[in-house]
Amino acid sequence: MQGIVEPGMNHFMPDLSLEGLLEFSEEFTLDGTVDGSIFFFSGALVVNKTGVIFGAVRVHSAMVFGRMDGELHVQECVLKAEAVVVGDIHSESLVIEAGASFAGRSLIPSRCAEPRHRTPPRTNRHM
Repeated sequence: MQGIVEPGMNHFMPDLSLEGLLEFSEEFTLDGTVDGSIFFFSGALVVNKTGVIFGAVRVHSAMVFGRMDGELHVQECVLKAEAVVVGDIHSESLVIEAGASFAGRSLIPSRCAEPRHRTPPRTNRHM
């Protein structure tokens, strides 16, 4: 994924805004504003510097240069130095570059599903 538009990619221009649900296939580059949810489990999302998302995002991979405000469910996520993300990120792989702003929790989905086992308390028995 690169932070530029390549031929054949879906591209949401800076002067566009959308309220509602956005679904796409393959790679999608966002330069505009989405107020709603974005879903595509096997797709790649690039949020460029002028891109803004207010809502839940579920994609395979995301590279964020712009702003996101909402919960993100993704396999791979990179927050670039210019990124501003407010909300929880559920990801197997998360890279946060120096300069990026992230306010929320980082959760690894496979580990969150594992039951927690308590370690038995130590006793002071003298034998």
